[in-house]
Amino acid sequence: MPDSFSVPDTNPTVGQGEILQQLERILAHPLFQKSERLSTFLRYAVEGTLAGEGASLKEFVIGSEVFGRGDSFDPQTDNIVRVNANRLRGKLAEYYHRCGRLDPVTIDLPKGRYVPVFTSSLPTRQDARSAFRHSAVLKKSVGRQHELDRIRAAFASASGGTGLMVTVSGDAGMGKTTIVEDFLTEIETGTAAWIARGCCSERLAKTDAFVPIFECLDDLTRGELGVEAAQLMKTTAPTWLSQLAPGREDLTGISVREASSERMRREFVRFFEALSAIRPVILFLDDLHWADASTCDLLAYLGSRMKDIRILIVATYRLSDVFGTHPFLPVRLALERRGACQEILLEFLTLDDVECYLNHRFPAHTFLREFAGVVHQRTEGNPLFMCDLLSFLVDRQILIDQEGHWQLNRDAAEIRKVIPAGTQSMIRLQIDQFSDEDRRILQCAAVQGVEFDSAVVSRALSIDPGEVEERLQALERVHRFVHSLGERQFPDRTFSIRYRFVHVFYQNALYTDLAPTRRTSHSLAVAESLIGLTGDTGRAVASEVALLFESGRDNERASQYFLLAARHAARVFAYPEAVILCERGLSALPSLPESPERDSRELAFSLTLGIAQMATRGYAAPEVERTHRRSRELCLRLNETRRLVRVLWGLHTCLVNAGKLVAALELSREMRQVADALADQAAIVESLHALGTTLAFMGDLVGAREALERIFALSPIGQHKSCGSLCLLDTCVTSLSMLARVLARMGFLDEAIDKAAASRDRANRLDHPPSLAYATFWVGWIRHARGEHAEACCDLETAMALSRTHGLPQILEWGRVVRGSSLTHLGRVAEGISEIRESLDNQSAMRCLLERPYCLTLLAEALLLVNGYPEALALCDEALKIARETQGRSFEAETHRVRGEILVALNG
Repeated sequence: MPDSFSVPDTNPTVGQGEILQQLERILAHPLFQKSERLSTFLRYAVEGTLAGEGASLKEFVIGSEVFGRGDSFDPQTDNIVRVNANRLRGKLAEYYHRCGRLDPVTIDLPKGRYVPVFTSSLPTRQDARSAFRHSAVLKKSVGRQHELDRIRAAFASASGGTGLMVTVSGDAGMGKTTIVEDFLTEIETGTAAWIARGCCSERLAKTDAFVPIFECLDDLTRGELGVEAAQLMKTTAPTWLSQLAPGREDLTGISVREASSERMRREFVRFFEALSAIRPVILFLDDLHWADASTCDLLAYLGSRMKDIRILIVATYRLSDVFGTHPFLPVRLALERRGACQEILLEFLTLDDVECYLNHRFPAHTFLREFAGVVHQRTEGNPLFMCDLLSFLVDRQILIDQEGHWQLNRDAAEIRKVIPAGTQSMIRLQIDQFSDEDRRILQCAAVQGVEFDSAVVSRALSIDPGEVEERLQALERVHRFVHSLGERQFPDRTFSIRYRFVHVFYQNALYTDLAPTRRTSHSLAVAESLIGLTGDTGRAVASEVALLFESGRDNERASQYFLLAARHAARVFAYPEAVILCERGLSALPSLPESPERDSRELAFSLTLGIAQMATRGYAAPEVERTHRRSRELCLRLNETRRLVRVLWGLHTCLVNAGKLVAALELSREMRQVADALADQAAIVESLHALGTTLAFMGDLVGAREALERIFALSPIGQHKSCGSLCLLDTCVTSLSMLARVLARMGFLDEAIDKAAASRDRANRLDHPPSLAYATFWVGWIRHARGEHAEACCDLETAMALSRTHGLPQILEWGRVVRGSSLTHLGRVAEGISEIRESLDNQSAMRCLLERPYCLTLLAEALLLVNGYPEALALCDEALKIARETQGRSFEAETHRVRGEILVALNG
């Protein structure tokens, strides 16, 4: 075995020990830690060469031994070695382009060969244009040192045990992502930390739930460190891990537990607690101005519990796009109030910053200060525009390198005339420099989005994967138009490189330039490519494919995938996104020919939409009723009897909460007829619950008790099936609570509190937060009825807190009104009256008239304590009027009692 290796001509001898040290240095870098196959390939090639076996490093041998193809491997039909060799060359180039530029040994894999070459000292000098771009990469954050120092300080604080969020905001092109990536590069090369990156998608904004979260989790569970993270996730967050498993052979065999929104949140926090116990965690969430509501809600939950977690969340967003009702705004404000969030606002670069940048990017230049002024004036200090402008001047040889000294070969005044105005014009000038094939590849990539996959583009354009990757690597290395995010494997075992346009401006410009017909064909081709690579049912691809088919004007396929995406969203309790996806899918259906299949598709949308609307807009919202009535119509048209019971249940819930009790009673009887015809016990239980609930609110306590008690005769408490993600409240919990209410109204207060406690126990065992909030409210309600007002306040406050956390406005307002009444009994009269009034106003806004007479009576009773007799009398009259109109006479006698007390006081 030789001791050293020489490279022809001027390269000195390189020792074997130096080569092995350099190999370990490369393989320890995150670029290779997350690419196991390329790491194995590189080690095999280097160690084989050092062992004197370079002659045997042939395509067949590598395919058989490194990639496990076996003796049947045929390089003529399987290009896995060529494709991965090309990837390895790109990874090595990227490594030496970034942190490996000062390494003592260069390991290279020449094109067309599999025997590596080892070179001592730094690489030979590149041409002027490449050297210019190389220096640009090394000094990306010039003018941002203060901001970098603030992020470093935040990480130091988080590493010490105080979790923190840092938001980096600014206009488009201000370098938000760049400054964070510069910071992360420092951490990756010098500090032990978990680092996860996730990017929000412009295309998928508001439709696909948890996009950046799933990217972060996927990032954490890949590579060498990913094995440890995956094991931690398996024990602390199995529900999340199960969402990553499709297409991940390394994560198979996971037992998916019954999920709930609260369980997913708790698991998410537990996972990062476990990670941070080993080393600090950095979550980088890019472009949060495109974040979905569910992601923001999860961040709020993590943020409220990260005080003792060693985690730094770094988020970038455009300040101008996060205002009004944007879901991230309240998250940021809440964390700022707790001192857990710091804002870093990126300003435009000053003239001094531009001069500093020129000094770093063009070493030993001879530019006059006037040139820096021209650059600053034309770009207004926008970093992205400035970089593009300087690249343009180098490409046009207006800036030239003369023997190591950069010079300006035109007068500064003349340069003003050749510099285009506007970022878009500059981007188009760059695009015009590309070859037709490069432009075709980039335009297809732009159709997939800001982030795209080489394998998807290859399939969509029917171009060899190796050629696509080579061209993209050149576009990254020479033009800096895209950058690699790393390797990934699709479920069909195809390897690909994930890329991202350097800025969304580039992607938008390419997409806009596509002719409508070409845009349509590319959208369809990309959609088909994704389906072929990922399969039909993957969570991660459904929304993306739906939007592509929509752009491709294939409404039938678009609706198919919108439905799949909506169901995925509902399964992880991302109801705001489910609503949007259903609405997008339904809008595609009218263009399809009328048929039972179209009606069946519409019914599937309508069922999911109804549940999602209830969760996001309230049970009594008019659109909820419209959706359920349409579902009922479709069920009858399609003779979908089994689904009809569930539809009638939802419609009944809507009618009851809207105070339409007569219609609700009629509907509950229809439910019973359908359930009896089906002879389905679960359907009979639901119909009995609907009947019992309606009768209870109408004041028929005997009939209500009979119906509710029959539920538990048919199906004892322990035999009830648990609720799932498409069920807002558990039937057993609600039936027990309603039975407790009926018993309390009949005067059986001890039995009532026992039933309410059993209901809450059941909800606790289910770990279903909406059901727990509901059951806890009724415990408090019965405490109030028993005159135990201090205890009632405790229970009601717990129910209200759960309702706020999980977006349950109806239960929140019920809790507020009853708590307000208890406060008046405890002597806090003014506060209690204020609470009742606020609840009444909020319920009116939600169009909820259920128990309105009861709420008005509670307010009238409270006003008696402050001698507000005229208003109290008017409230009682209004309550009696509503009771007559809605048949909601459950508290009519109580209203008459309070009215009598008012009249006595007035006449006394």
